[in-house]
Amino acid sequence: MSRTRKWFAQEAQLTADPAIEQLGLVHGPAGPLVWVVLLGLTALAADGGAVTVRWEALRRRAFVKSTAKVKAIIADLAAAAEPLIEIDAQGRDEVSLTVLNWAKWQPEKQLARDRKAKQRSRDGHDASVTSSDPARDVSRRTDTDTDTGLQDSGAPGVPGDGQPPSLDVIQGGGG
Repeated sequence: MSRTRKWFAQEAQLTADPAIEQLGLVHGPAGPLVWVVLLGLTALAADGGAVTVRWEALRRRAFVKSTAKVKAIIADLAAAAEPLIEIDAQGRDEVSLTVLNWAKWQPEKQLARDRKAKQRSRDGHDASVTSSDPARDVSRRTDTDTDTGLQDSGAPGVPGDGQPPSLDVIQGGGG
């Protein structure tokens, strides 16, 4: 069984956004990276921009040395002149928040499907026909993830096992 990948949209000019630029100026590269990691975890939660995440998991994923720094970055995301998040609840171990204007950061998945269908149409491919190229034909994939070469380990939370990444997203925020 191949791993289902979860993707989120990433604006090419992310660091040109005034709020993200300010994060970088105040917190160094950790500021924008915490934001990118938060976007990814929010996409995994699949709850319209709401997510509950453990502080420690966010710290580890963004390669930040202290949880206090991550908390300061999250506070700045909420306190920006044009806030990027709204903190719904915050505790010692976790934070529940909503990414404001989620559609800006994560357009509907339909857009990607539409682009792919248009590309296939331009290339003369019928979407109902599988590819003769085994690397592109998902119906021919085995339990080796062709993008990473990782074997399905059968262990929960290990890449290639068909399970989402473990423990970072507690749940969708419910709001």
